[in-house]
Amino acid sequence: MENEFRAWLRLVVKTTAYDMMRAEDRRRRRELAGANPDTGRGRSAELEDRDQVEWLSRQIELMDPGIVRLIDLRFRGGWTLQRIAGSLGLSVGTVDGRLRRALGKLRVLLSGGAQNLPPRGASKPTT
Repeated sequence: MENEFRAWLRLVVKTTAYDMMRAEDRRRRRELAGANPDTGRGRSAELEDRDQVEWLSRQIELMDPGIVRLIDLRFRGGWTLQRIAGSLGLSVGTVDGRLRRALGKLRVLLSGGAQNLPPRGASKPTT
């Protein structure tokens, strides 16, 4: 009976180790893919991306300063929701809800508002 248990336990440990190694390999490949974006898209696509990032930055700047701070801490600072909540004296749920609403507004502007985006290839807004 003990030998059967040891064989079973050995199989469980071996299978778990393989699963962990495969998961780590997938994580590493995802990170490498994100760190090395496709650079063969061309100059115009890079300019368009830059214009959209500038547009997004302007939209964020127009938001409530408290929301701007949350976005900055979360996405530029890389802070967790718990760390933001602790530093600002808010609950994690409040921070999460405010961020979700702000991101939802940005998505609506982005998806429904092609007129809000800068024209393709325009590096500066026209006045």
